[in-house]
Amino acid sequence: MHPRTLAIVIATCLLGGIAMRLVIVHFGLLPVSEEAVLKNARTISVGYGTSMDFKTVHITDPGEVSELLAALRVHEDDHYYYGRPARSMVGGVPVQRQTIIDFYFPGGEQRNYELSSTTTLGGLRVDHGFYDKLCDIVARHQGQGVDLGLR
Repeated sequence: MHPRTLAIVIATCLLGGIAMRLVIVHFGLLPVSEEAVLKNARTISVGYGTSMDFKTVHITDPGEVSELLAALRVHEDDHYYYGRPARSMVGGVPVQRQTIIDFYFPGGEQRNYELSSTTTLGGLRVDHGFYDKLCDIVARHQGQGVDLGLR
């Protein structure tokens, strides 16, 4: 092979690789971690309690949302999670003690999760600090100490 032909092949491969990278990034063809997606939330809603005493707290202050999302660390992302749906309702009322967290994103998108333990958010294994920070922020909104019933 002539050196000029070799240079042309190498340049073509490099340009093709750069073009593929731009296409993949532009169209979002690579999988993104759930943690990266959740950290783009603008507001968060927390529902907790029992069917007879269900309360909802809306966290809309950007500082509080940032504070909560900074504490969110996903240790394990279970792509095959087939747990219960985030909402178990009968007649519009939750039928069991559960904590539901709704993440709202720009453009009207939303994701719902059930916080089933201090370290399990839907199919995600999260850091215990997220639960502690969540309790702190909900307590600030309620004006009293709040335990979401998962300890």
